[in-house]
Amino acid sequence: MFEGRALGAMTLVAALMSGTASMALTTDEVWADWQAVMVGVGATVSAATEVKDGKDLRLNGVTIAYDGGARVTMAELMLMSEDDGSVTIVPLDIAVTASEGVTLAIAQEGLMVTVYDDAGGTGYGVFADMLEVTFSDITGSAGENTSGKVRIDGLVGQYDRETTAALMSMTATDVSYDLTSVNSTLSLDQIQSGSIKALDVATELRLPDGIELMQIETPQAFGDAVRNGLAFLGEIKQGASVSTIEDRSPMFPFSATITSTGGSTGVDLSAEGIMFGGDVQGVGFVMPPGTLPAEVSGSLDAMTFEFAMPVIANDPPGDYLYQMALKNLVLADSAWALFDPAGALPRTPADLEIDLGGTARIDLIELMNASETAQVPVVMPELLTMDINAMTLKLAGAAFAGTGAFTFDNSMVAMGGPPMPVGKASVRLEGGNRMIDALMAMGVIGSDEALGARAMMGAFGRPSGDDVLTSEIEAREGGSIFVNGQQVQ
Repeated sequence: MFEGRALGAMTLVAALMSGTASMALTTDEVWADWQAVMVGVGATVSAATEVKDGKDLRLNGVTIAYDGGARVTMAELMLMSEDDGSVTIVPLDIAVTASEGVTLAIAQEGLMVTVYDDAGGTGYGVFADMLEVTFSDITGSAGENTSGKVRIDGLVGQYDRETTAALMSMTATDVSYDLTSVNSTLSLDQIQSGSIKALDVATELRLPDGIELMQIETPQAFGDAVRNGLAFLGEIKQGASVSTIEDRSPMFPFSATITSTGGSTGVDLSAEGIMFGGDVQGVGFVMPPGTLPAEVSGSLDAMTFEFAMPVIANDPPGDYLYQMALKNLVLADSAWALFDPAGALPRTPADLEIDLGGTARIDLIELMNASETAQVPVVMPELLTMDINAMTLKLAGAAFAGTGAFTFDNSMVAMGGPPMPVGKASVRLEGGNRMIDALMAMGVIGSDEALGARAMMGAFGRPSGDDVLTSEIEAREGGSIFVNGQQVQ
């Protein structure tokens, strides 16, 4: 066996391989397979020397050369045969030469890769005590030049190719980054940094039989794959995080620090539709004086969002939804004082909730293909129904709430007209008059504007308590609209 094997390697490999290996791999097979895979992605792998030591293989002067000119070199690559049938790979002294003037450097501690065989194909495990990528001279679309580094501590990753799916997971105890972007044309320097604790990523990709991922190069090919069973499921979870951003500009200097106690993001894509959502918990933010004359800070208990829509137009039509919520947004007194120094507005926490859903005929694949080919979509999007399950806003002592349900007549859409709604909505406003009084005291509106606002509220609202107005809004066929039984259109 080769000397210098990473301490603890056998323990990590045993944990990864428990119940997965079905047949033994050899170091020669892994080396040959790696070379074949690289050829498939437009790269070649070579070694200056190959030295066998029993079942193990030492490669010196390893080079991975890509068609675009990028090169990865490793002074030494050790492939070690394990008793459970897996192969452990330990790379040493990794160097990267990127194309188009970009420079990269990779530093690592305890990096190793395990390769094993299971029923679906070859699986991989990746471990590193520390992995750091430093880069510079990346030019963006606006002419900015970006440099920085990304560091991952406590990395554990795994990739498995099952019979019908590819599974990938990764955990890290800490992820940190530092980025600097310089735009000499705009005299703007932007500096970003941050860290994330307890990062956990898991994905599942299901491919139909006979379709290779590298062959999906057009919207049409993607649509065919989705119709035949391609599906993707992904989830990212994270613990506490902190991020800072600073814009060094002579005109509008700006900086901010944002923290959170955790959050998650998920995506689910299949022929049934696409869903994207997530949440951020325990948010805090601070913007020091700069562009603004005083510090602006505050906190937010939680922000949640979810969006879903059909991918393929089917009968019956697919469901869509849009949900968003901001819970207990609190601004510090210094922030309130910027626009309300006298305290005319109640400095109560703010809440926002939007919950919409319904049915629609949307072919996202067809829209992507039409955009790619500059053609008119065969299936035009149609909004069929909308349920307003909740629409609420609480702000500065006032509260608005609304619910409703509508169907839509799309007969005029082909001639350039809008979908015509038919249905009812109920709305409630509390504290509207107190808000107007406060805005007058602040000097935001004058007496004439206040009179007009009160008249509008009186015309469309029905008194239902102390500074409470309610309205029933009905849209009927033909485009007529009624408010509290009175026709207004």
